[in-house]
Amino acid sequence: MSVMAVDGPVSAASVPIGRPLSNVRLYVLDGRMEPVPVGVVGELFVGGSGVARGYLGRPGLTAERFVADPFGGVSGGSVVSDGDLVRRWADGTLEYVDRVDDQVKLRGFRVELGEIEAVLTRHPGIRDAAVTVHENRLIAYVIPADSEAVNNAALREALALSLPEHMVPATYLVMESFPRTPSGKTDRRALPAPEAEHAEYESPRDRAEHILAEVWAEVLGVERVGVHDNFFELGGDSILSIQVVARARTRGVGITPKLVFDHPSVADLATVAGVEAVRAEQGIVTGEAPLTPIQTWFYGLDLPDCDHYNQSVLLDAVGVDRDALVAAVDAVLVQHDALRLRSDGTRLWFAEPEGQGLEDAGGRTLDDVQASLDLVEGPIVRFVLQPDDRLLVTAHHMAVDGVSWRILLEDLAAAYDAAADGREIDLGLKTTSFKQWATRLRDAADENEIAYWNAVPVTEFPVDHTAGGNTLASADTVTVSLTAEETRAVLNDVPAAYRTQINDVLLTALAQTLAGWTGQDTVTVALEGHGREELFDDIDVSRTVGWFTSLFPVALEPGRTDPGEALKRIKEQLRGIPRRGVGYGLVHDLADLPTRISFNYLGRLDAPGGGERPLSPVMTDDGVLFGSQARSVEELGETRRFHVLEINGVVSEGVITFRWTYSRDLHEEASISKLSGLFLNNLRALIAHCTSPEAGGYTSSDFPMASLSTKKLNRVARRFRAQEGK
Repeated sequence: MSVMAVDGPVSAASVPIGRPLSNVRLYVLDGRMEPVPVGVVGELFVGGSGVARGYLGRPGLTAERFVADPFGGVSGGSVVSDGDLVRRWADGTLEYVDRVDDQVKLRGFRVELGEIEAVLTRHPGIRDAAVTVHENRLIAYVIPADSEAVNNAALREALALSLPEHMVPATYLVMESFPRTPSGKTDRRALPAPEAEHAEYESPRDRAEHILAEVWAEVLGVERVGVHDNFFELGGDSILSIQVVARARTRGVGITPKLVFDHPSVADLATVAGVEAVRAEQGIVTGEAPLTPIQTWFYGLDLPDCDHYNQSVLLDAVGVDRDALVAAVDAVLVQHDALRLRSDGTRLWFAEPEGQGLEDAGGRTLDDVQASLDLVEGPIVRFVLQPDDRLLVTAHHMAVDGVSWRILLEDLAAAYDAAADGREIDLGLKTTSFKQWATRLRDAADENEIAYWNAVPVTEFPVDHTAGGNTLASADTVTVSLTAEETRAVLNDVPAAYRTQINDVLLTALAQTLAGWTGQDTVTVALEGHGREELFDDIDVSRTVGWFTSLFPVALEPGRTDPGEALKRIKEQLRGIPRRGVGYGLVHDLADLPTRISFNYLGRLDAPGGGERPLSPVMTDDGVLFGSQARSVEELGETRRFHVLEINGVVSEGVITFRWTYSRDLHEEASISKLSGLFLNNLRALIAHCTSPEAGGYTSSDFPMASLSTKKLNRVARRFRAQEGK
């Protein structure tokens, strides 16, 4: 079939099989029967005069292995898969990698075990290696080149330089020799099963790692976390990183959201974690503060009644101890000063906690309670027990955001548990007050960012009715969802391919959709961020309640290319946003955004273990855990909506759902349904690509110290792969 002349020693790390013989055609093809690029692993197909017509008496196997020659060849000729995985080098030489039978699917990725083994055996400290899959984890068995012990962490780091994250084994087991088949090959089936503890994860080794692993498990809702597990592959995102920071700090481990992003494993994060005391006022915060950019934007909406811009949540209060609940509510109102905020549209001030606390409904409906908030006189938050054993917590948006709700509900539950058990309520040290944040924010504007923000282009989007109005009364919503399996892939599998975050993936699909809709190469979208950026070294708002949301425009250019390239382009464009967009509102009026389409990914809104304890959130009729409701549509009448199209994504009960809110006077429902359907199709294409064997790679932001463009980085990677093949 092939021949190769050898005039020297052959390395065990590479198995060259030469070039095809005369009258033999050798193809290296992917799963679509297309040739793979030089250096990429593919399945070997053989054609030519030496190919038989099939397997004698085995028509099923013949149909599976023998296919028509996809590139012409002899008329009526076939090619056959010989079951080998190979790669072709630039000089035409073929290198054997593994058997097709040794290709496995792991967490949505097709993994070539032989390719991992080849990289392992190129390591100077390893003489031989075998890789298997055990309980959905890659296990590497290694025979050291000498008597020195194998450093698992160092070996893992070395492999990460040559392999994508999903192909780096989780565990390394040292052996003196491997069991062999009669033909002399390593018998993977006879390799000893790893101990359960080692097969699943590498356990924490010191205090910092133990604390971080515990916190990750709590926040991410997983049973346990190994020191080399990747935060984002476990489903982490920027909002969850804030919760990790807050919980870790209460246990004495000082980290920041940026450190979580830069060091996404427990082992790496523990090496840069510090022990810092919280520097924040611990008493009752009162006095005045300026409005933040998002609060100024709110007053610019010109709503008919600013008091009724509320968010609410219902909690299960069946069997709760009323006295304990009273104590818990009082503790939360003292702990979180923003719940006592007041505003007249020009400034903020903070009231004393007296006069607020747990209330009974007393015949009031949910709408009555929501309509009773008062920004000037107070209160702006109410805790109201309903007759159906549910606790309504409603708060004005001026005082809370998505992250705040998580903090508020966690503290309420913790305070209640302590009071119900007869323990003293201790919600920990306060973090920086919202008052101090708002005051310091005034001085955080960076004039160097003005040119960047001014360069963001204006995008006009098509409408079905040019004369229509964009009012709250005309608002309607189209809701679409991925399946639970697709959601799991987006949260856990997809980020590993190109070291992305979930927002990168969602915005790539959205950019492709909007670019196709408008016919423009670049589309500008308004993004909502959590806004709790690390602007000041002495400020910590990881556990502070308040409305921190940032709103800023981003120009997205996915390019007319394949899903992987589009994802890498969008990832780099998002990494280039200064200070994650928080500075836009400091140098620009938010009312002048150059787009009227907004996107907001709210993260996971169903807390792990929810529903199993008192004061667990209750799902509302529309399936959104944290509902937002102003006055009725009839009362709002012709009040203008700020955005023409709002896309909000949220993960609840294991499914990611997107709500596309639009105006019936501007768009037909069919148009938005088609658009949202195209968005899901683009998202599914990204899932399919990122979980395929050919996916994977780095971008320039993965190497911030190297100052390489993505184009130069790709050139370096090609040279590295070519050097490996020599």
